Amino acid sequence: KNIIWEIWNEPNLEKFWGEPPNPDNYMVLLRKTVKAIRKADPNSLIIAPAVCGCDIGFMKKCIDKGLLEFVDAVSLHPYREGGPETVLECYAKLKNLIEDNLPKNERRIGIVSSEWGWGLSYLGLKDTGRDRAELKQAEYLTRRFCIEAYAGIKCAVYYKWRENNHGLVRNNYSLKPSYTAFTILNEQLSGYCNDVTRLDIGDSKTVFVFLFKGKDHSKIVAWRAEGTERVSIPIRGNIIKAVDFLGNSVRLSAKGKFVNVELSEKPIFIHIE
Repeated sequence: KNIIWEIWNEPNLEKFWGEPPNPDNYMVLLRKTVKAIRKADPNSLIIAPAVCGCDIGFMKKCIDKGLLEFVDAVSLHPYREGGPETVLECYAKLKNLIEDNLPKNERRIGIVSSEWGWGLSYLGLKDTGRDRAELKQAEYLTRRFCIEAYAGIKCAVYYKWRENNHGLVRNNYSLKPSYTAFTILNEQLSGYCNDVTRLDIGDSKTVFVFLFKGKDHSKIVAWRAEGTERVSIPIRGNIIKAVDFLGNSVRLSAKGKFVNVELSEKPIFIHIE
């Protein structure tokens, strides 16, 4: 009871499906599985199709075969090369696909990012060393969850807890920077994720500045996808404190109703009252 069931794992990949991926066969499996789960637990939550990457083609074929009539949310594992920012385009396409094919009862069907993380081998482990790769992993983690909050993704799962190069902790359970980043992220944005807007600052492909509104205060989270750039961010209120993605204090230069910030790939949080 009170379990979220995800049907299969990455059926769009042969290594997990066991044969060349086939949306028609997957939907046969899904229908039978959903029927059995609903019989045992009518109030269960079911998500699918758990594709790897942003495989819109596979998901569309499943939706054409009635996927949205059987699930409570559409799930995917949006792995990709590079940073997390390009996932915004994926979510926009998937949202449109869902909205264009909603079941007749017009119930709301959301998106679940049910598995996503970055292994150190993909982050320059061999070229830059473990320390730099672990920091990059922490940067991407913070940026990922901010991006998904803005995209309206209400449920997002990080892969994974313990090592295999992706973990928040090492095999001996010592904490990696990504664990610290996750802690700071939760401390900074708990209670602020229901109203998120993006500020129009700089190049939209490289500069990311988000306003998270809480009940009484607000938080700004900002970074640059690559390199550095000095920007002026409009501020409504007084700055209480600013920290980076690991919780280190950040000095800011305020001028009137703007604050000048040197953005980098390392996200910063600005607390405003």
